[in-house]
Amino acid sequence: MSYRPVSFISCLCKSLEKIIAARLEWFIKSKGILHKSQAGFRKHRNTKDHIIQLEVDVKEGFTARDSTVAVFLDISKAYDTTWIQGLLFKLSNIGVTSPCLGWLREFLLIEHSASGSVNIYQKPAPF
Repeated sequence: MSYRPVSFISCLCKSLEKIIAARLEWFIKSKGILHKSQAGFRKHRNTKDHIIQLEVDVKEGFTARDSTVAVFLDISKAYDTTWIQGLLFKLSNIGVTSPCLGWLREFLLIEHSASGSVNIYQKPAPF
């Protein structure tokens, strides 16, 4: 048998990550920060919501003899190119307090440095 401490730490991190994510989700919902049409990374919402809304908009436009315009964005590697300092700044601005911010900062810096894909001082990628 092999009892590697890394796998145990990984389990603890995953559990703590879920707890923090649930708390942040509650916080954001309670403050009404996200727009009602935001579907990405939200429970009980997905891209089908936007497809259905697009269909409704196209039918309404067709009925009213109006044009319907849609823009589709696919931001590749969005997580890997996230500007961590900017994210933490925005979380601070919406009222996330120091204990949680400190944990998030440490977790994100460790997570990104382990993957070797993100420089913590990198500027946000242009659209």
